[in-house]
Amino acid sequence: LLAGAFSRSAAAERRYNMVEFFKTVDGRITEVSEFTEGCWVNMVHPSSDELEQIAQAAQVEEEFVRAALDPEESSRVDTEDEQLLMIVDIPMVEKSSVEDGGQMFTTIPMGIVVAQNAVITVCLEDSIILRSIAEKGVHTSLKTRFVFQILLRIAGRFLKNLRMIERDFTRIEKRLYDSLKNEELIQLLGLSKSLVYFSSSLKGNEVT
Repeated sequence: LLAGAFSRSAAAERRYNMVEFFKTVDGRITEVSEFTEGCWVNMVHPSSDELEQIAQAAQVEEEFVRAALDPEESSRVDTEDEQLLMIVDIPMVEKSSVEDGGQMFTTIPMGIVVAQNAVITVCLEDSIILRSIAEKGVHTSLKTRFVFQILLRIAGRFLKNLRMIERDFTRIEKRLYDSLKNEELIQLLGLSKSLVYFSSSLKGNEVT
């Protein structure tokens, strides 16, 4: 199992396989080498073997930890016995234009599995949302509080990205007054597409 290093910028959103273990020790969140009682397991694009290992260690249904790996999975809550699965959409940067600093956004599902002895997060891509949580003082053993902290960070990231979209809209509109080019229109269409993704995802998250 691979433990990844921290990254402190938006460029930290990565696309490789990774399984990390964190636990709050003496009030500070600490990376540990293996699954332990009261830990947080962060899984990014895990393999089938890793999914099976973590499901067995946490004594949860493997379908729960696998669910968020379907990019079309919608936001929902599911429970079985004393296990809880929450799937929420999170915002991601789809692409960034180096020339003008413009960005396009999309959303992907992230699974939060609450087991008796751990909290597990599963996502297809590494997210700055979870990176920021891993660097802050959270209590991994206080599972309900920890889940709410994750949801709060997700909401904050949506707000930040919406402000970025609003800024880009204003900048591109000003440029359109001076010169009507296909490039500006394409960028506006891209931002509109980002808003459609956000609107759909936020409606699903609200129900969840």
